[in-house]
Formats: sequence, structure tokens, C-alpha cells
Amino acid sequence: MTHLSLPNRIIIFFFIILLSVLIVFITKLGIADIHAHQSYRTLKAWQLSPFDMSDNEWDEIQHNLERAREFDPENPELLMASGLAYEGRFAYDAVQYPQAREDREKALAYYRQSVKLRPSWPYGWIDLALVKYRLGELNQEFYDALAISAELGPWEPGVQRVIIDIGLHGWDHINDDAHTLVIDTIKKAVIHSNRQHVNSIISLLKKYNTLYYACLSADDDPYLTNICKGQR
Repeated sequence: MTHLSLPNRIIIFFFIILLSVLIVFITKLGIADIHAHQSYRTLKAWQLSPFDMSDNEWDEIQHNLERAREFDPENPELLMASGLAYEGRFAYDAVQYPQAREDREKALAYYRQSVKLRPSWPYGWIDLALVKYRLGELNQEFYDALAISAELGPWEPGVQRVIIDIGLHGWDHINDDAHTLVIDTIKKAVIHSNRQHVNSIISLLKKYNTLYYACLSADDDPYLTNICKGQR
């Protein structure tokens, strides 16, 4: 029978402990993913094309994400999804609606945690800016989130669209720096390589009767030039 030396036994002992910790960690991540998977899919589909969900469906999503956070509490993507699960239910309700405000404040807390853990992700910052706007809190945190999202994701279609939508909807209430940011974002968006995105931005500008902003970039683009006939 081979007898291990004391140093080797110590090494094996710590290896077993490390392996056990790793197994527990991986198991927790797996359980978190199981709880979150369907909620992720539902929220992503809702973001792409909002559809009606019952209070019970929103409650189930929030519950599943809460269970997932118990096993993976510092996952920034999970925190972002948790924020959306609270913000989405009342996304289009007025600021004054008490339940909407309560859920938006919960969403804001999750978004703050998310950007703290993943500060380089532009979608975390634009989600934070959007919920601040929906709360009517156009303070420095709002402007910082808007600017950081534009800096980190200047060509991201989802970031561009929210910046433009917020900016045009709240044009009379945002500051001059934000005005400049919105116009610069429009200029980028209408020359984007994704034609479907360009068309969605054109539709958004028409909604706010501000198509002329797109026409500032029309000189070297035949497609925009055709759209902008008679605008300038």
C-alpha cells in the first residue's frame, strides 16, 4: 500500500475542497439559468414587439427572476432583466400612477446595480436613462446615463432609437447638451448600414414631425435625398 506524504495529503485535501466549491458554484449558475431562461425569452420578445401580458404573467416573470437571483445575485444581465420585469408592466402608464412609480423605482435600483457590475454595456445605461425619464427625474444621473450609453454604443440600433425617442418626446424639458446628443444620434442613425433600422428611425421622426433632422445628412445619400424632397 502506498502512503502519501503529509504535504501531498494536504494538497489533495485542498484540491477536493476547491473542486467541491466549484461544483456548488456551477450548480448554482445552472439553477439560476433554469429559473431565468423562459423569462429572458419572454422579455426579449416583448422588447422587440410589445404585447399584452396579464398581471399573473408579469408576476411569474418577476418571481422566476427573483429565484434566479438567489443563486446568481451579481449577474448584470439578470439584474437588467429584473429591472425590465418591473418597468415593463407599466411602461406606458403616466408618471403619476402610484403603482407605476413604485415598480419603476424598483427597476431603477436593479439598473443601477447592473451598470455598476458591467459599466461598459451601453444597454444597461440606456435602460437606466429610460426609466429615469419615465419617472420624470431629468437630473444629472439621467443626463450621465444618456451620454454614457451614446459613448459606449454610438452605432447600436437599440441605443440610438431610445435616445432619439426620449429626446424628441421630451425636447422642451431636456438641456442643450442633450439636444446636441439627440441630433448627433439622428445623424448617425439615418446613415446606419441596417436599412430596416433607418426606416424605423424615419418613422419615429415623422411621428414627432421632425423629419428635417434626418435631412441634415441627406446630401450624400440617395435614399435619404429621395425621402427628404421638399423638406429643406
